[in-house]
Amino acid sequence: MSHKKRKRRATILWIIISVLAIISMVGFSVSSLFIGQ
Repeated sequence: MSHKKRKRRATILWIIISVLAIISMVGFSVSSLFIGQ
């Protein structure tokens, strides 16, 4: 039971990391667009 909870926490951590990566990528592309203009 505790092992399953640990795995769930790991998946939540991976989701947070992926969301942060997507946000940073979008922010970088938007900033590069503004710099281009």
